[in-house]
Amino acid sequence: MHELALAEELLRVCARSLARHPGARLRAARVAVGELSAVEPDLLRYAWEAVCAHGPHAGAELRIEWHAAQQQCPRCGAHAERERGGWLRGCASCGALLQIRGGRELELLDLEIELAASQDAPSCDAARDRGREKAAESSAPEENRV
Repeated sequence: MHELALAEELLRVCARSLARHPGARLRAARVAVGELSAVEPDLLRYAWEAVCAHGPHAGAELRIEWHAAQQQCPRCGAHAERERGGWLRGCASCGALLQIRGGRELELLDLEIELAASQDAPSCDAARDRGREKAAESSAPEENRV
């Protein structure tokens, strides 16, 4: 069950981000999981609960965004409708071989934290600056990819 190792790594990445806010507690982490990532969302959620159960982030929620893979025709641009897990080989419109787009995501998108009581509530400007910082972090794939 590699989901346990993934949950441990997610928690490690979250803890590294929380280190910038001494005393902060993780309330939730939002991750993108793609259909082709070989990750079972229910097992990842179960593993997350296990790795968080007895630590400072006990009860932290894992919010999973499912990203389905899409099949698209490179010739005419048509999108093929399919059943989950089912694959079509050719485009119904023009017969070209379909390409697979997306579905490979496995990424930490953002965190919801609870600041320590000793930390002042952020001003609107500080919250906006942190939003910019978070956006910059999310564009740094090495830090956020699991």
